[in-house]
Amino acid sequence: MRIGYDAKKAVSNLTGIGNYSRRIINAVSKEDASTEVLLFAPHKTNVKATREITVPTKTVNPSKRGALPLLWWRNTGMCKDIKECNVEIFHGLSNELPFGIHKLSCKTVVTIHDLIFRILPHTFGWADRHILTLKTQYACKHADCVVAVSECTKRDIIKLYGTPEDKIKVVYQSINDIFRTPLPKEQCEKVRQERNLPEKYILCVGTIEERKNQATVVEALRWLPEEYHVVLVGGRTPYAKTIDDIVERCNLKDRVHIVSGLSNIELPALYQMATVFALMSRYEGFGIPIAEALAMGTPVIAAKGSCLEEAGGHDSIYLSPDDAKGLADNVLKIESDETLRQNMVSKGKEYSLLFTDEMQAKAMLNIYKGLTTH
Repeated sequence: MRIGYDAKKAVSNLTGIGNYSRRIINAVSKEDASTEVLLFAPHKTNVKATREITVPTKTVNPSKRGALPLLWWRNTGMCKDIKECNVEIFHGLSNELPFGIHKLSCKTVVTIHDLIFRILPHTFGWADRHILTLKTQYACKHADCVVAVSECTKRDIIKLYGTPEDKIKVVYQSINDIFRTPLPKEQCEKVRQERNLPEKYILCVGTIEERKNQATVVEALRWLPEEYHVVLVGGRTPYAKTIDDIVERCNLKDRVHIVSGLSNIELPALYQMATVFALMSRYEGFGIPIAEALAMGTPVIAAKGSCLEEAGGHDSIYLSPDDAKGLADNVLKIESDETLRQNMVSKGKEYSLLFTDEMQAKAMLNIYKGLTTH
C-alpha cells in the first residue's frame, strides 16, 4: 500500500498528537515493511521530532512561498499532491482532512482525538473553536473510516456529528517502551536530587490548564500529612495562577512543585517514584499519562466522567473530579494497604499491555487493508 499521512504534527510537535503521529508512522511501517509511507508536511520542522521518525519515508512539501500559501496547501491544495502521488490511503492524524479530498479516488481515514472544543467550548477562543468544528465536521462526514482513540470519543462523535457507528473504529494509542522498563534506584534518586523533589508525592502529568483540573490534586494536600507533596509536570498557562492562589490560601507553600522540560529518563523516574498518580481532568480524549503510570507500576486515581476509566482499567480508583478529600483518603488507603497497592500495581501493568505499538499497528493495518479490498 502507498499510505499518505498528514504529518504536520509529526514533524513539529514534541508532545500529544505529535507523539501519536510518529508512533503510528513508525509502527505501521515496521509491522508491514511493504507499505510505502509518504509524509505530507511543511518545510519547517523540529529536528528532534523528525529524528524520532525512524522508518523510511518520502516527504511531500508545499511551495516555500510564505504562510498564506502554506495554510491554503494544508486546507485544500494538498489534494493535488495526494492525487499526483497516487496515494491509496490518506490518513489525517489530527482531526482533519484537506477540503476536497472526497473528490479523489483514494480512501481516507481520520483520527479524532477528542471533541473538547464542543464539550467544553469556553476553553477555546471563538476562532479556534469554529475552525476546529468546521474541519472535524467535514472529516467525519467524508472519511471512509473514522478512528476514535477511545469509546468515549466514539460516543461523542456519534452524538455531536451523527456519524454512523459502523464507520467508526476505536484504536487505543500506544505508549513508549521507556515506560515499561524499571529504572535503577540510584538513577531515580539522582533525578530526585537534581529536581529537588520530596520522598512522598502525588504525580500529575499534563498541561496546567482549567480542563485538567490540577486544583483538585493540589487541594487534596489539605487532608494529607505535611510529608506529602504534589508534583505537577507540564507547561504553565494562565490557569497556573489558580494553582498559585490555592497554594497561598491553603498555606501549601513548598509542597507543590511544577516541573517541565523533562528528559526521557526523568519522566519515567518521576512516575516510578510517585506514591500515586492522579488525573482529575474534567474531560480527556484518552489520558495517555494514565497508561504510562500503569506501565511504570504506579497506582492510579482518576476522575469519572470521560474516558479515563478506559485508560486506567478496572483496578484503578475513580472519583468525582472535585472530590479532593476523597483523593486524599484514597492516597492514604493505597499507602497503608500493601495488598491493595500491590494488586493495583500488578493489574495496572497487565492492563497497560493493551497500549503497545504492535497492537496499534495491527489495528490500523486491518483498517487500511479493509478499505483497499472493498
